[in-house]
Amino acid sequence: MGKRDKYKNEDNGQKRVAIDESAICALATPPQQSSEVAKALASLAPEARADVEAALNPIEIVDPGAVFKLALLQERVSNTNTERLYKRLLYEIKMRDLKNEAKVVDSQLEMQGLQARKDIAMLQKEVEARYGIKLCEYGYDESTGKLTKLPASAVTQKARAEVLQQPKKEN
Repeated sequence: MGKRDKYKNEDNGQKRVAIDESAICALATPPQQSSEVAKALASLAPEARADVEAALNPIEIVDPGAVFKLALLQERVSNTNTERLYKRLLYEIKMRDLKNEAKVVDSQLEMQGLQARKDIAMLQKEVEARYGIKLCEYGYDESTGKLTKLPASAVTQKARAEVLQQPKKEN
């Protein structure tokens, strides 16, 4: 027994065929044309007359199974397009939220870095004031953890210019 066999009617589709045949007979009869339309058709060229007659008398096909399949397929296409738009909007919202979160995290880290630079500058000024030195002239020795004075040749011109531009503080 095939997959489709279990859906067959017990009467082998006899009633359905009778209904379909009556519907076909009712739909297949073309509507009556007025005499003015008939005169206008007669005056047309044979090629144009065939096109006009086809437009006025469409052939009707009665196939509910095919129509149902078409409707299901069109619904599937519609559902797929709707889901596609939904997913696209969902991912756009997620991307926007992630970008906003990245901006917030970036600004927080920037503020932390700015605060750390301010803390370094304050500590440098405090050390320079306490010991009466210019830190740009000193280097940090990691092995001993001490500041050692650099030779004059090791101090850059930029550092020297900064030292000369700073006003001297009196203790």
